[in-house]
Amino acid sequence: MVAWMKNDRAGIAASLGPVAEAAWLALVQAGGIAGLPGERARAVAARPVDIGYRFRVSGAWGEAAPWLAKVDPSQGTDAMARDLEIETWFTDGVGAGCGTFRIRFIEGRGRWGSPTYLVDSADVGALFGILMGCAAGGAGVR
Repeated sequence: MVAWMKNDRAGIAASLGPVAEAAWLALVQAGGIAGLPGERARAVAARPVDIGYRFRVSGAWGEAAPWLAKVDPSQGTDAMARDLEIETWFTDGVGAGCGTFRIRFIEGRGRWGSPTYLVDSADVGALFGILMGCAAGGAGVR
């Protein structure tokens, strides 16, 4: 999300799995970042943007980061799945709901080679549409 807000295309690509990256590249080639109108994207990027998100889950993935840091994935716990989808709620700068999206994550390598989870949703354009709507202070595309 930070890479998207900074228009950091390399950062965006490094955060995406192969399915999402292919979809994102196709949208970029269609014009503007993630295929969204360039003027609107530039107007949003020119001012400070606050977007919040929350994963709608129970169990281990719903826990705070310090708990997750203690989970040992080698123990075979299903809490640390390698391929998962999580319903995600987004809010704008004043905390108003501005969209939901079921994000698919896969285990991968981050920008600097560290283990991480990558967004791998085929409909990544809709996700960027929601982010754009939230950044503009209104409802997203979906």
